[in-house]
Amino acid sequence: MAGGLSGGVNKTSGASQLDLPHLTRRELMSHRAKLERAIARGRNTEAGTALLARIEAELEARRTLRFENAAKDVPPLYRGMRDEDV
Repeated sequence: MAGGLSGGVNKTSGASQLDLPHLTRRELMSHRAKLERAIARGRNTEAGTALLARIEAELEARRTLRFENAAKDVPPLYRGMRDEDV
């Protein structure tokens, strides 16, 4: 690991909340697949498992952030009524 990278997730808002912001979702998914194959072969299981957990947490954080942002723009079903009342 590089010395300057933090292992924890920042508790601020927006994109700075992500642990691995320099990697795209597709890159994270490909690295996850490579790590799963390496772990299955028995190579670097401890370090690989730790990195796999970070990647999984990053993908989950991005998924949650994407749904939170999408939910902001959802209009109500009927004007003047809450969606829970329908």
